[in-house]
Amino acid sequence: MKKRASTGKVQTKKQLEQAIAAYQKLAEEDWLTGLYNRGAIEKRVDEQLKKNRAGSMIVMDIDQFKKVNDTYGHIIGDQLLREISSVLKKMMPPFCLLGRTGGDEFVIFFPQTLGKEELERRCNQIRERFSRVEVNSRVLLCLSLSICSGTYHPGFGYRELFDLADQQMVKEKRSRDAGKFGKGTVTDTEGDEIRIDMKILAKEMREEDPHPGAYCQDYETFKSIYRFVERRMTRKDMGAFLILFTLTDTSNEFPTLEKRDYQLEVLGQEIQNNLRMGDLYAQYSSCQYLVMLSDTTEENVEMIAERICRAFYSENGTEEELILHHTYPLKPAGK
Repeated sequence: MKKRASTGKVQTKKQLEQAIAAYQKLAEEDWLTGLYNRGAIEKRVDEQLKKNRAGSMIVMDIDQFKKVNDTYGHIIGDQLLREISSVLKKMMPPFCLLGRTGGDEFVIFFPQTLGKEELERRCNQIRERFSRVEVNSRVLLCLSLSICSGTYHPGFGYRELFDLADQQMVKEKRSRDAGKFGKGTVTDTEGDEIRIDMKILAKEMREEDPHPGAYCQDYETFKSIYRFVERRMTRKDMGAFLILFTLTDTSNEFPTLEKRDYQLEVLGQEIQNNLRMGDLYAQYSSCQYLVMLSDTTEENVEMIAERICRAFYSENGTEEELILHHTYPLKPAGK
């Protein structure tokens, strides 16, 4: 009996250790890619630098990644990030540390200090490998990467090493974007880099070839714009309204997956076509769109919602789905 109890304790201890290891792994993993998350990669790199007093880092991100999401949707965007992570794991030596530190930003850490030529070779290898990427066996993307590197200096931790590589990336982007403004734009006068930054910012802020109809954004951006509008409403007498469109069948259930993607695509298109350029919309869930209307009246909101419903039914060829869920006016905070 004592022997069995001892075995049970060993098993319990082992199970506990496995559970702790599993929770630690979960806490350190980026939920989407399985690479180290931002906090974990910083901790791991700091440990390596403190131990070895050597190391090199490559920082990379995808140029115009937002266009991938806007053109193909966030599902394809997420699959692209997973594909890049999977390929990096295969390309890099097993002793490297790989992390995803932002939406489309990745970090590769080598525990030894590599020479400049070796780092350039690896950066070029990564660029070439991802110049064309097939996602989901049906979407072929031609990618451009911003990728730079940095090497260890005495006293460096993760942040100093990352900042060194990141500053190189900023310079690379500045140089590349400055070339788009033509010859004669860049001079040797003091403050020129700031002027270049302002030109780049002005170009990036401006919407190129705006589509007619409502402005489509992801939900987080939608939420930020809403909060900005709400702040303005505390100062000005203006009206804004939210409409939540929900697709369901006649049993008030969500449509099947086979139909859902097509129906939601049609609904999104009709929302864009039947609203103004100053209106905003975003996908809220797998079967919902959220719309914000400004400079209108409560009487017009129902009319606009019904117009979108009619357009959807007409295009979709069926009235099995109930679209309009509810509307309500936005009011300034505290009122």
